[in-house]
Amino acid sequence: MEFTKKYENGLKIVVKEMPGLYSLTVGFCVGVGSCLEDKSNNGFSHFIEHMMFKGTPKRTAFEISDSVDRIGGQINAFTSKDMTCYYAKVASVYAEQAVEILSDMLLNSLFDPQELDRERKVILEEITMGEDQPDEVCHDLIAEALYGDKGLGQTIIGTKELISKAGREDLLKFIDRFYTSENITVAFAGNIKFEEACAYVEKYFLPYLDKHHKVAELSAQECRSDYIFKVKDIEQAHICIGFEGLPLDDPDSDAYAVFSSIFGSGMSSRLFQKIREEYGMAYTVYAYPSYYVNNGYLEIYAGTNPKNIETVMSLIKEEIDNILSGGVTDAEFERGKEQRKGGTLLAQENSSVVMTNIGKYYLLLDKKYTVEEKIAAIDRVTKADVERVMRKVLDRSRASLAIVSRSKPAEDLLEKFKA
Repeated sequence: MEFTKKYENGLKIVVKEMPGLYSLTVGFCVGVGSCLEDKSNNGFSHFIEHMMFKGTPKRTAFEISDSVDRIGGQINAFTSKDMTCYYAKVASVYAEQAVEILSDMLLNSLFDPQELDRERKVILEEITMGEDQPDEVCHDLIAEALYGDKGLGQTIIGTKELISKAGREDLLKFIDRFYTSENITVAFAGNIKFEEACAYVEKYFLPYLDKHHKVAELSAQECRSDYIFKVKDIEQAHICIGFEGLPLDDPDSDAYAVFSSIFGSGMSSRLFQKIREEYGMAYTVYAYPSYYVNNGYLEIYAGTNPKNIETVMSLIKEEIDNILSGGVTDAEFERGKEQRKGGTLLAQENSSVVMTNIGKYYLLLDKKYTVEEKIAAIDRVTKADVERVMRKVLDRSRASLAIVSRSKPAEDLLEKFKA
């Protein structure tokens, strides 16, 4: 069962009691990521995430990780486009220790200049490493093609130029702006009682969070239709086609999810069967939706031999037209619903995934995420709903395209795809 509470200073807590587990995951979720950054601070959310592990007056960087390792737990963090989350997974008997360690990181991180310069080098290496992953480069490019060079079009990790010159005061100013009590949710999932979780938050977080100002949420960004390519010395070409999708809390989001399963998720999907099984043109091909507050997009990805770029794009176009003209079959519809339900239920067996889901929903939407309501919502989806949503999303005339390949791709590929 899920429980929530909002304190007077805006801090929120959400707890999913899972008494059948031996463990729990606790995290503090901050409502900031690359989509709320600008050209002066892109990458700062991710940089700060790294620096939170680099020492407090109470613990060195080693002692932060060692304090969790010595109780048999795991500690980590991630930055996305709309959220930064720091979390620990521990045996339930160590719940208080985990909360205290995370609060120490949030409230007391030193941002020591020497540690900052060392971590700057690590992030610059991470940026370089990312450039050696052409599929990830292509994913970043399709976001830029859809949204330009601001908001959701920016990369999470930032640029070498900005990371190279970011100073301690710059990061602390960013923290003052976004790490406010009204922009933080503490989330628990696992073997813990709501009252116990509240007691820990009220002991280690609540008295020390005195920044109350609200943070503006990401406004709706208009999707563009653009074509971006990048030439890299690689063997395979990477293709991403993007469409404007639906936001996180859209009434049709469950129908949209069922459609994406039918069209591009798993080995039984339309795209997999057509491009891999029937034509052997790709090892990896899929479609998946990304959801954000007030925004969202659908991405189709395929990796193929550079000589097959036009053929693969033609096959994707053909399959889009097939599903739009012929609709989905009854068998596809039932399979798509069961895929969504099964994935939702299986995710409940991982307390870290549950913590992230409930934390994100309560942080960004001020709503509970309950598995029972999600399953019921999927059950209510009709085939007509799915077909209505797919016709709204799969508008080839408004598509964007990104390609990473060893040679310059044809300049008219997007226009051919739209025609």
